Amino acid sequence: MSDSDARLLAQDTSVATQGSWPLTLRGLLRQGPLPAPEDSVERALHLMRNYGVEALPVTLDGHLMGMVSRESLLRYARERGLDDEARWASVSDFLQPAEETVAPETPLETLRERWRNRLDRSLPALPVVDKEGYCLGYLHPLDLFFPEPMLRPQLPPIGGMATPFGVYLTDGRIQAGASNIALIATGAFMGLLIFGSLWLSGWGLERLAVWIPFVPHWVFDMNAALQDAHPWWSACAVCVRSVVILPYLLLMRFSVLAGYHAAEHQTVHAIERREPLVVPVVRRMPRVHPRCGTNLVAAMGIFAFVAELASCFPWLQEGAIVIAGLVTLFTWRRVGAFLQFWFTTRPASEHQLEKGIQAGNELIERYLQSYPTRPHILRKIWCMGLLQALIGMGIIAFIVSYIPFLSAFLR
Repeated sequence: MSDSDARLLAQDTSVATQGSWPLTLRGLLRQGPLPAPEDSVERALHLMRNYGVEALPVTLDGHLMGMVSRESLLRYARERGLDDEARWASVSDFLQPAEETVAPETPLETLRERWRNRLDRSLPALPVVDKEGYCLGYLHPLDLFFPEPMLRPQLPPIGGMATPFGVYLTDGRIQAGASNIALIATGAFMGLLIFGSLWLSGWGLERLAVWIPFVPHWVFDMNAALQDAHPWWSACAVCVRSVVILPYLLLMRFSVLAGYHAAEHQTVHAIERREPLVVPVVRRMPRVHPRCGTNLVAAMGIFAFVAELASCFPWLQEGAIVIAGLVTLFTWRRVGAFLQFWFTTRPASEHQLEKGIQAGNELIERYLQSYPTRPHILRKIWCMGLLQALIGMGIIAFIVSYIPFLSAFLR
């Protein structure tokens, strides 16, 4: 290596920190698809060409099995005459032990010292492997010295939740933005909306029963059993009782949660598209997100409604589950997107967008400063925020059940 090359590499720290985010091992980690033992030579060569490396880790169910090199694959292909049999051979026939792996906690300076005088050789991908042999991704040796500017880091799929006090975001291991107390407050707030909508629906159905005397009274009674002898009236009862969701959706639309919910979605969209987290850009992002929990609630609601509606008719009872499943399969995403756009989100204010951006920046910073690792399943469940929200709902349910005047009012 020449003296000029050595001087250039000695400046690696300044080169590495030209981006907007600090350079860390997590920030350099690449997590694209890796070849499996059963993959073909053609696929492995395609991945190496795309990634710009001479060798790649081979994984089975995420665990490192060894390395496969471009040299060994091309030598085999030349010997076989580059025919289809050579291109379709299994990668497992060319596995070699990994000469070098990287622990998740390895300092970047250690890796730089190790590779400073080896960049003129063939460059394999460096697998990052935890203590259990799980391959968390790989490093490209050139990234240690000449990283791509990390203006917009690429994170794994992000989840989140709107709270009355701001936006909560998580990657399944790291929590950012609103606190766990705020998540509990979200559950309590949603519990109040549910009980409030139940009271409004009950009050409205009682008035309808008086105003429409020719309809049997039990059709408007939320607690009355459906009557097999009157399938059409039972079907009407199912439809009438489903309107209980309307007060909830309207209350949600005009609540503070709807604005923060939009800010959460728009911030996640911006992060996933690697856009800068600034108000003018985030404001342009869609309010509807395909991974929103509203879609799941829509799917469950559609299935329950159609199944109960079909079971009202004797000739459809046996196939009610199948009918409900088919209707849900073809409608749940569209219904979920409709509910998100018109009810569970509304245009976020600048303050709400700033809260979302604050949570996004916090998540990215914590992500880059953390070691690559696989979160425990219990950690994933906790980070989802559902347990905290259920605690909040449970508190409201306890209050409603055990404080007499509130119980009588809300029921």
